[in-house]
Amino acid sequence: MQDQSAKPQNAANCGVVADPMPSCPRKALGYYGVGFYNGLDPDDFFVEPGSYAKLKELSIHYTFSHNQLRAVGLSSLGEARLGFVGRNLFRITKYSGLDPEVSGLFGDPFQVRLDWFQYPQFRTFSAVVEITY
Repeated sequence: MQDQSAKPQNAANCGVVADPMPSCPRKALGYYGVGFYNGLDPDDFFVEPGSYAKLKELSIHYTFSHNQLRAVGLSSLGEARLGFVGRNLFRITKYSGLDPEVSGLFGDPFQVRLDWFQYPQFRTFSAVVEITY
C-alpha cells in the first residue's frame, strides 16, 4: 500500500474531474500525511471486526465445615473458606490489536473505536482465605 515506486507516474490530468476519469496509479504524497494516517478521518483500510468473547472473572471457593476442621485438629475454628479468583483469564478474538475492550475508556470522542495508547486489562490472580471462630 505504501510503496509506490513500481507504479507508473500519474498523468498531468490526474485528479481533474473528467469523463472518463483519468487513471491515478500513484497516491499523491499528501495522501500519506493527511488521508492515510490521519486517525480523525474515517478510513476503512484499518477497520476490522472487533468482536470478542472473554472470560472476565472466574471465582472458585470451598468452605470447610467445623466438623471437617475438627477432623484435622483445628477444632477452635468455626469455618474456613479457601478460594481462587482469576480475572481476564482468556479472550477469543481475531482482532489484531491489543484488546478490543480498551478503546475509548476515557470518554474522549477522538479515542472511540481506536487503539489509542492504552494498556490492555491485566490478567490477575488472587487467593481468598476467610476464617470464622
